[in-house]
Amino acid sequence: MENSDIREAEIQIARALMDLRGDTLKGIEAAIGIKAANLSSWLRGKPQVMSQQRIALLLNMLGVYGMRLRHDITHEWRSNVGVNELESLFSLLGGYPPEDRELFLGPVDAENLFITTRSVALLLREGKKLIAIRIVLEPGLAGDISLEDLPVAQLHETHTPPNQLVATTPADFRKQLKTTIISTRSTLWDKPKYYYESIKLGPPDSLKEVTRKLTEEQKYLLGEALREILSKGLSIEEVCQYLKAYRKHA
Repeated sequence: MENSDIREAEIQIARALMDLRGDTLKGIEAAIGIKAANLSSWLRGKPQVMSQQRIALLLNMLGVYGMRLRHDITHEWRSNVGVNELESLFSLLGGYPPEDRELFLGPVDAENLFITTRSVALLLREGKKLIAIRIVLEPGLAGDISLEDLPVAQLHETHTPPNQLVATTPADFRKQLKTTIISTRSTLWDKPKYYYESIKLGPPDSLKEVTRKLTEEQKYLLGEALREILSKGLSIEEVCQYLKAYRKHA
């Protein structure tokens, strides 16, 4: 990989992980001393404003060392992530194939599509190393395939949300997760790649964008309306396609 390609990959990785972790420019400046203005310029493609040492410091804070996810911590991702977004990030990081993935799905609190959350854990094998990621999924209409459909070697349903477990080391986290399993199935997702792209919506359709523009009452009413639609047998994919078409003609 050319140096320019590496620099671009570093920027894309940093952007993705900052979004997933919920990091802000000011928060990073307070944590590791990189000036918010310099970081902002670097993220916009101006590599000269940050030394390689600073870039390495930033990526290490975000959970990356040597262009791979760190295996000495449990990664905490606070915002929603879908299959396409995660696969793109994994590709930048050298790839973590489905046969080396293990997904743990915590229970769903189904009070309302826009209020409930689901905690999941994703374990990645890299040789003898174990990478642990804990994620809280936002429910309802999202602009990407739900992480629940991520291609993995094994998928587990758990009776305890992974975000309620005390994560020390990745190995200890996995040991705790194993005690919460209520069912397991092997599932290497076999749908063709175009399936993901066929129902992927743009950023304006994402739950995050929708909820920024709605009051709590509106979120509740929209959530109840969507729940009613889904209960009639219409799939989430069909609802997304309808909304995508509606946006084009609105």
